[in-house]
Amino acid sequence: MVDALFLTSALLVFASAAWRMWVRHHGRRKPVDGALLTITIAGASALVFIAPSVQVTASAITPALGRLLSNISTLTCAYGFVCLGLHVRYDDAAARRAARQRLGVLLVAAAVMTVMFLVSSPPTSGLFGGLYDQQPGLAVYAAIYVVYLAVAVSDGASLSLRSLPHTRSWLRAGLSLVALGCVLAVVYLAEKVASIGSELFTEPDTAETYCPSPFAGWGCTASVGLPPIFASALILGASLPVIGPRLTRPVQAALARWRHRKLRPLWTLLRDALPELDGAIPTGQPSTPAERLYEQVISIRDHLLALQPYRSAADTLQHQHQAQGIPARRRAAAIEAADIRSAIQRRESGDRPDGDSVTGPQHDDLAGEIGWLTRVAAELQRREIAHRQTAPVDG
Repeated sequence: MVDALFLTSALLVFASAAWRMWVRHHGRRKPVDGALLTITIAGASALVFIAPSVQVTASAITPALGRLLSNISTLTCAYGFVCLGLHVRYDDAAARRAARQRLGVLLVAAAVMTVMFLVSSPPTSGLFGGLYDQQPGLAVYAAIYVVYLAVAVSDGASLSLRSLPHTRSWLRAGLSLVALGCVLAVVYLAEKVASIGSELFTEPDTAETYCPSPFAGWGCTASVGLPPIFASALILGASLPVIGPRLTRPVQAALARWRHRKLRPLWTLLRDALPELDGAIPTGQPSTPAERLYEQVISIRDHLLALQPYRSAADTLQHQHQAQGIPARRRAAAIEAADIRSAIQRRESGDRPDGDSVTGPQHDDLAGEIGWLTRVAAELQRREIAHRQTAPVDG
């Protein structure tokens, strides 16, 4: 079961790395690509090397070699997160300079850990518990690992929590996962420090317990169950802002096509009424459903602006009177639809109203504007208010 947990998690992370490499090869390269690839490849490698079956194979070469490779891969993954944070804080040039300095720290830490590992006599199981007081090299090895990882995790947690209130959508979801992963990593590191400290100062010669499953008691949960969970959360959180929009792109394209169809009655009416505006503003050829929807909204607004001089406050007042029986959620759109029809009729007959023209409702954001115009288009088809009534309005 332990093997399945680590290797399955590693497979998912390797798949994320492969997808990231494919996107980088076929699309526009971004400054954070290197950090993201470091995180995913090193994180997946750490999960592979710590799997019991892989540790047994690696120990045939050098005892506990799998533990060493997994720990160094974990620190490399942490270095990737540090680099990602640098790109968030600084411009690309400054981030690259700082990343090179951090790389030096990583190489020194990895070199010292390797030397301490080689001068010690670790068991083939890769479990160092009970040996820290007898082999100081392993204690130094563990201390470097914990300190480096703690600094990286603290930095990632601080950056995520500070940035979270200022983000939305996929970036917020990604930062939330990173923050969760950091919290779980802190729990893992706290348990490790407590275990090593207990052995060195209170209970020497206490062997590390073998875990038959990842969640067999608190010690196994913290030391075996949490690492693949927080590693997956951190890696997925770092990748989600990039992967998420691509995963939802087909859904967004389908929604854009649906909204484009819903706006067609209004668009067709306006284009037929003012054909001279077609092509008046060169916009290029839209290539995606979202771009076609955007250009449709711009075209509708251009036509409504051309009708502005023919909108009449008297028409609007009359339509408001006629709309009393329409449900409140539809009433404003029904009045606007009737105003548009009346303005088109006035323009065709050359009947330009006296006084100031009435400005139709508008929205500052595109989503609100699309929703509003869609409701107006639906009311145009219902025609529950007759356009340009000549009968006087009853008081």
